[in-house]
Amino acid sequence: MNFIHRLFFIFSLVLLLLPISAEAQTDTLKPTILDEIKVLMQLPNTDSALKLCESTLSEDSELHDVRLMMAVIYLRMDSLDDAHNELSYITSRNSDYKEAWFLLGNIALWKSDYQMAISNYFKAFSSEYNEVLTFNKAIAHFKLKDYNSAEPLIDTVLAKNRNHSEALILKDEIILAKANVKFANGQFAEALKDFKYYVNKYPLVNDARFNLSRTYYSLNYVDSSLNHLDTILQKDSMNYDALMYITNIYMGKRDWDNALKYHQRLLKLHPDDPAFLLRLAQILKEKAMYQEAYNVADTLYTRNNADSNALELLYELSPYVFRNTFTASYNVDAFKDFGPWHFIYIQLSRSYDKNIFVGRVNRAEKRGLVGLQLEGDYYRKMKNKSYFYANLGLSRDSLFPSLRIGAEYFHYFNPTVEGSLGFRYLEFDTLNLTIFTASIGKYINKLYAGYRLYTTQIDKTYYSTNVFSVRVFGKHDNFVGIQYLYGLLHDENAWFSNDVYKLKSNTIRLEFFRRISPVLSFQINGAFATEEYKQNLKRQKYSVEFIINRLF
Repeated sequence: MNFIHRLFFIFSLVLLLLPISAEAQTDTLKPTILDEIKVLMQLPNTDSALKLCESTLSEDSELHDVRLMMAVIYLRMDSLDDAHNELSYITSRNSDYKEAWFLLGNIALWKSDYQMAISNYFKAFSSEYNEVLTFNKAIAHFKLKDYNSAEPLIDTVLAKNRNHSEALILKDEIILAKANVKFANGQFAEALKDFKYYVNKYPLVNDARFNLSRTYYSLNYVDSSLNHLDTILQKDSMNYDALMYITNIYMGKRDWDNALKYHQRLLKLHPDDPAFLLRLAQILKEKAMYQEAYNVADTLYTRNNADSNALELLYELSPYVFRNTFTASYNVDAFKDFGPWHFIYIQLSRSYDKNIFVGRVNRAEKRGLVGLQLEGDYYRKMKNKSYFYANLGLSRDSLFPSLRIGAEYFHYFNPTVEGSLGFRYLEFDTLNLTIFTASIGKYINKLYAGYRLYTTQIDKTYYSTNVFSVRVFGKHDNFVGIQYLYGLLHDENAWFSNDVYKLKSNTIRLEFFRRISPVLSFQINGAFATEEYKQNLKRQKYSVEFIINRLF
């Protein structure tokens, strides 16, 4: 039986023992009629009691005690509206009829109209202490979350009757509710004390233990928080709140094994929920289970092409899942007075956990000559995103150096600053060059600014090229960039005559890179250069380059 139901039932029995209200008693009402109604109600013979009330009131409608008994009968029959009508009739005739106001308060409480219940209880108040009224009023305040008003009322009940079981329970519920308020207000230390009291008294109430766990975590007592979550899950292994929270904690600790363990339980509750599947993919990614993470994200994106989070994850995971990259590039240099120069390369790379191997074939057409070059690159990944680069190139054609060797170390000083030192050695038919390289770069949010230096010494004279770069990054590593190059442009794959290395150039280069799918990207570069082709004689060069990359 519902708690409020019990209150109505108990109070209706109490009413049978009450004396007739002095305010409502009339001279025409004989005590034997009320006694007979009470006897019928105790049998119980509700129908006969109701008929007797109706017949009596038909003779005199102002017999309020009889009408009150009739309202009690309706309450026993769960006819709240009929009871309310009878009680409202009484109070409209006699606003001081306390028993009627009290029952109206109970009906309002039953209907969850807590503010009305409080108002009616106030009108039912008398100087004589009424335990049921005080307790019910406390319930109404509690339901309105007015705990500061509910608590002194319960304290009054317990001061009169310290063994009042319902009042003791409500007192503890008030403590728990106020603890929740303290937690929401960031008063974690105060909330912790109340949660601990409640959980010690009611160890099987998971909601309270869960909030205790949250409070411990907010106070950085992570182990204590995990212990209480484990206690909940020992009793209820599929408790949603506990599983969600413990997964979050382990994700925050980067304990991906435990995060996966508990998240897999959550998936049993919501096996097709996109949010849970996306989180699964994220955990798998952090565990370096890239293929599994990619499969989950791909499933999500296949189901819903508008799922931007799944697509974002596919972009992020594709370089780890697809170890091979095919690249093709075409560059054309146009001049005013003679035909264009062409440069093409085809490249295949293979990545491993810490190593990347690249093979490339270059083909150039310049000055009526055609040349081929074979190249290989090697990248070794190191700590903190740093890496080492080595290069070897071979060619029999004069457009390329017969031997090309290079190496460079790229170091991240912190997550936003990088630098490098290296060299290139080129052997041509008429000239051997050793070029030293250095660079420094800075990331500022989505902006990159960098400087790169190429320098070499020939005949005791230093020649150099300065490269200034700015790139603005967007999603998926897409970027637009601009470069300015000044000095002797050491085009490492260029055709060199005896005096080209002494000539200077100025170049503006624009870059546009875009990933059009998780496995396909392209880049377009355009450049304008003013070059010395003989001492103090200049020409203009226009260049366009197209690059396409395909992961597989």
